[in-house]
Amino acid sequence: MNRAFKILVIVAALLTVVGWSAETWAGGTAVVSRSSDDKLITWACTSASDDGSLSGTGVQSIDIDGYIVQVEVIPGSVTPTAGYDVDLNLLVNGIVEDLTGTLFDNCSTSTITRETPVTSQNGVYKRVRGSLYPSAASCGNSKTFYIRVWLQ
Repeated sequence: MNRAFKILVIVAALLTVVGWSAETWAGGTAVVSRSSDDKLITWACTSASDDGSLSGTGVQSIDIDGYIVQVEVIPGSVTPTAGYDVDLNLLVNGIVEDLTGTLFDNCSTSTITRETPVTSQNGVYKRVRGSLYPSAASCGNSKTFYIRVWLQ
């Protein structure tokens, strides 16, 4: 058993060295922080340098249990390309749900894009229980922006 484990570790290390990953997403980074009262989550994001996306292993997720009352996308100092798209994704039991749909398609490059994701039933706040993380597309290479999520 010990030998099999060592072989498995070596194979995994070799696959990592040659660039193989279970995820085939492009990259970018999204570093998450949380306020001391757990009411505000912020991601500081930088899109990938090769295709302007935000996804994959550089994106940090955060486990939450609450209601999303507001989401903001804020252009950073290296302004994203006009019309960039941002999504908030919820991972529960291996299933990914896009919580924001088209709300943050075509985000502003000069002002805050602010929306409240609601359910289709009577417009109540979205209940979120699981691992939350952002993704984005069409940002331009190595562009910066912030995502802020208020919880109740």
